[in-house]
Amino acid sequence: MSKNKHLLLLLALGFGASSFAQTIKLDAIIDSVIASHPVVKMYNHEIRSMDEAAKGARSWMPPQFGLGQFMTPYNLGLWRKNGDMNGMGSVMLSGEQMFANKKKLDADERYMKTMSSVEKEKLNASLNELINDAKQAYFELIILEKKIKILEQNEKLLNFMIKNAEIRYKNGLEKISAYYKAKAALGNLLNMRLMFENDIQEKFVRLNVLMGKNEVRVFEVDTTYLLKDYTGIVFDSTLFYNKRSDIKAIEKDINLIHLKQETEKQNLRPQFGIRYD
Repeated sequence: MSKNKHLLLLLALGFGASSFAQTIKLDAIIDSVIASHPVVKMYNHEIRSMDEAAKGARSWMPPQFGLGQFMTPYNLGLWRKNGDMNGMGSVMLSGEQMFANKKKLDADERYMKTMSSVEKEKLNASLNELINDAKQAYFELIILEKKIKILEQNEKLLNFMIKNAEIRYKNGLEKISAYYKAKAALGNLLNMRLMFENDIQEKFVRLNVLMGKNEVRVFEVDTTYLLKDYTGIVFDSTLFYNKRSDIKAIEKDINLIHLKQETEKQNLRPQFGIRYD
């Protein structure tokens, strides 16, 4: 029991410092998850890199220039003029420009633009999971806070019962067993409260990780949050499957494979250009 009292004292000091903490609503936490979670940042950077690469999908090959020797013998002595015979070999300047195939450029552009759209749907699917985790932790915090308040009321009642049992026992109006039953109930209540407070700390850690915070930030939750009633809404399976980002990502991934096949077919076509030596 003494160990529990020490743990309760430490937790009470920690939660007492949070009594002046700022109240953060669920919408603010969701906005922080969207803006700061590492997974979201990773997808955003990857999407941006693919979009920038898609901008150059219609670019032509750059012109190539060269300078070198033409029909020059290995014997360096034959390079120089010898009497009436001129030196052998020439210096060649060359330039080359390949012409882009319009169909190939169209196929490359469609393929590269679709790559980023697949990542966008994967981002939305991951974001839905992160937001769901944040909502679950937030609602569990609300429930735990209300449980703590109920335990505080029960603790006051048990302390009153213990004092009453002590007075009645001293006056011979009550048996000692009632006193110990109340003390045992109080011990169980303190253990339960300690368990709830540990759960609250765990939920704070989860929310801070989801928000991308390095430190464990303790704040107050909005216990006046009103739950929405969805009992009157009719479930539409077609709308459900059309709105799911993970299913959209799979469908676009399949389409991406077809576009990749089209780009490979266009690569088999001959390419034309002009070269001057």
